[in-house]
Amino acid sequence: MNFINPLFLFGLIAASIPVLLHLLNLRKLKNIEFSSLKFLKELQKTKIKRLKIKQIILLILRTLIITFTVLAFARPIIEGSIPGFENYAKSSIIILIDNSYSMDISDEFGNRFIQAKKSAEKIINSMKEGDEALILEMSGSNSTFQPAFTKNKDLLIQSLSQIKLQPIPASLDNSMRLAGKYFQNANNFAKELFIISDAQKNVFHSEDMLKLNNKNIAIYFIPIGYSSSSNFENLSVDSVDVLTKFFSIGKSVELSVTVKNHSDKDVKGALISLLFNKQKVAQKTFDISANSAKSIPIAAQIQKPGVVSAAIELENDAFIADNNRYFGFIVPEKPNVAIFGETTNNFFLKALFSTDDAQNQINVSFYDENSVDNLDLNKFDCLVLNFSNFSESKKNRIKEYVSSGGSAIFFPSDQTNDNYRNFLAEFGFALSEKKSFSEKSPASFSALDAKHPIFDGMFKLAGEGITINQIDNPKIFSILPVNTGVPIIESQDGYFLSENQFGDGKCLYFAVAPNLYWSNFPLLSLFPSLIFRSVFYLSSSITLGYSFDIGSNQTVMIPRKLSPNQNFKLIDPSGNQTIMQLPLLQSGAALSLELFNETGVYQLINSQNKIAYVFSLNMPKSESYIQKPDVSNLLSHLYSRTTYNKNIFILTNYSQLSQDLKRARIGTELWSIMLFLAILCAIAEMIVQKVSKNEEFSE
Repeated sequence: MNFINPLFLFGLIAASIPVLLHLLNLRKLKNIEFSSLKFLKELQKTKIKRLKIKQIILLILRTLIITFTVLAFARPIIEGSIPGFENYAKSSIIILIDNSYSMDISDEFGNRFIQAKKSAEKIINSMKEGDEALILEMSGSNSTFQPAFTKNKDLLIQSLSQIKLQPIPASLDNSMRLAGKYFQNANNFAKELFIISDAQKNVFHSEDMLKLNNKNIAIYFIPIGYSSSSNFENLSVDSVDVLTKFFSIGKSVELSVTVKNHSDKDVKGALISLLFNKQKVAQKTFDISANSAKSIPIAAQIQKPGVVSAAIELENDAFIADNNRYFGFIVPEKPNVAIFGETTNNFFLKALFSTDDAQNQINVSFYDENSVDNLDLNKFDCLVLNFSNFSESKKNRIKEYVSSGGSAIFFPSDQTNDNYRNFLAEFGFALSEKKSFSEKSPASFSALDAKHPIFDGMFKLAGEGITINQIDNPKIFSILPVNTGVPIIESQDGYFLSENQFGDGKCLYFAVAPNLYWSNFPLLSLFPSLIFRSVFYLSSSITLGYSFDIGSNQTVMIPRKLSPNQNFKLIDPSGNQTIMQLPLLQSGAALSLELFNETGVYQLINSQNKIAYVFSLNMPKSESYIQKPDVSNLLSHLYSRTTYNKNIFILTNYSQLSQDLKRARIGTELWSIMLFLAILCAIAEMIVQKVSKNEEFSE
């Protein structure tokens, strides 16, 4: 038994007053005048006993009057119900409703999300006078309405109708924790927590343990789908691997898409589509075995520059939400490139970038080395540095440019000195000693990383891939190699082409100068391809957007070069534009992914109207594993989260929910019974007292 107003129990002390008065009356001596001993004989023993019994009865009745009155004010509650007294305790009710995408599936009883809402309506309609309730979403941020306890059933049903499906997985523990906070503001002593969910495995994921210690909270779990015997035929897009590393107009984007079959049946002739900016650009049919995964290659050609919002799409099946997976990439405009160095040193570079083909793809400007101190380097996407005399001011400007997200290509020169060596060492390139070779025994390439993005799509050979003997290998007469950084092309004496990260930017180092004194490299067909691809690779560092699960609590950093200030414009998957101010840190602007709850591709544009970041949000793969709720696992989880396990009920019969709820509910209030008993005792006390006086008068 529990009490709503336990402080009134101190009033039971007053029940001792009749007892004390009775004891005091027994100790009081009375003087009785009599003239003859015959009066003693007339007093019969039975009358004396009857008088004592009546006094004891009056004592008991008066004590009970006080006791029952105090208990009525304390408002006792017992578990179960008493026939004829169906007045349940006033309850504060919280309904947790699972609105994750996994609920958007239909079985023989209809759509499961609609089933959940109808269950919630039954709970609302079962509310008695004095009950209060609120509804909380298990997925999302409860942004559709302001949760607050209310006794208005119409308002609760209206709030229920506003709840929409969300791509974020539901969290049972987080929802119970939130409910516990709201219960602290409840007005009623009895509390009921209703959980309506399909109880999929990802619902139970939690990073920390939760314990509900309030024994006055009864938990009712309604597992949607428990009574269903449906076997769903469902394919899902599990992942998209973009094989193409950087993008240009006329080039194909190659993908490897993993599709999973979650059903017990083989599927033949399924259709998969590739969409660029909501337009289908490729389709393919495939077969997939039951309960298996399959990788499917698909590709399409790029037609124009800019951000491409791409998606993989399957035909509709039992569960539509997992038939799409989004990704984004940037087809860069013509990059702006600045080449610094003396005209004689840049002869072959100038000849290369002066061709019509180069000018159609790249905006190139040539400057002498002193211009590094005067130009705004941030307007360039890539710097080509073909000189070795670096003053301190030049060093600082180039380091600041690269570390904030810029890129640079370094070439050695005949005037290479310790100053140059020390400068390149700061970028992670430790130069070895310069080595020379005769024209009869020149050095050459010994190995290359054919999987590096620079070579993406460059070699279309069968078998395991390109070998060093299958390319146009140069004759190297002089080389200034390095043995640090990430090797892209190697020679017998060190790295010919290597890469390093510096701050938020990237650098490449070629171990030969672009002239014929060092090698015949400028005369080979490999030279323009390698130089062009190096420029595109470095200037297109953000071409492939990042993909995250929606609901991620990650914070991504926008490089300083792309975040000149905190003002940005966000374009969401629906094309809506929002002005944002992001916090600026030392490494750049910080963007929290918790702000977004729509799947698709997002674009972040900086104040200079440049694309600062592209990312996509997708529904977590765990939502695709639709299984029948496991009641034993459900109970085990709830038992581990509560102290009073006897207050947990699983209501599995949807059609008899109202009756099962009535049987399971706790909390019959006894205040009316206590008040009735107090009145009854008062009436009995008056009758006994009146009878006693009548007998005394008659005697």
